[in-house]
Amino acid sequence: ATFYNTGFLWCDEISAYGVEGGNIALNKDYTVSGVGERKDSYCAKLNDGIASDKLEYSKGEASTWFGFYYHTAYTDINAPNSLGTVTYDFEKLHTIDKVRVHTLFGNTSGIKSPKYISVETSEDGVTYTEAAKQTYSPSSGSDIKWAEIALQKPVDARFVRVCVMLDGTFAFINEIEIYGEEKSQKDIAQQRYIKTESYLREHPQRGSQVVG
Repeated sequence: ATFYNTGFLWCDEISAYGVEGGNIALNKDYTVSGVGERKDSYCAKLNDGIASDKLEYSKGEASTWFGFYYHTAYTDINAPNSLGTVTYDFEKLHTIDKVRVHTLFGNTSGIKSPKYISVETSEDGVTYTEAAKQTYSPSSGSDIKWAEIALQKPVDARFVRVCVMLDGTFAFINEIEIYGEEKSQKDIAQQRYIKTESYLREHPQRGSQVVG
């Protein structure tokens, strides 16, 4: 809120959003939905810092692309109901503010642009909340580029799930970057203190109750 008073400007809150963190997904293990990585197919690593700009169809260890796959006639799929996910467990709370996914856009050889890419976060690995979502229109040809999914504001999470909704049989990606930094115990304690103070102001009759 802002108040004006005879030449003075008064405000009661200023918020600044941003995290001075790097790519915390680099070399970090992850899990893939469905049957997982499909190691005999398109299974490029998503955490090795390599984002190929060439469309190649090598499979297995020679893969330069990771393929999410869905087909009603088969069971060896890693995108059940056309939704493929990659989930990271960072083991401790981190403040996350941006995700990038190196993606093949277009329509070629059964590979289409994703309908959308979204980011879900969780502190316990059970309950996930959508933190950001970017939708895409169908296109032709092939266009390889980074899909930038910026969160409206930083989110504290231990688990981060990147969701790719297919618009065909395949969606191709080959690198995921997640930007953030680990929360210190001091930050966590301060956040809990602020939550407690806010709760007690709203519920003064429960002055002896402390929330976590």
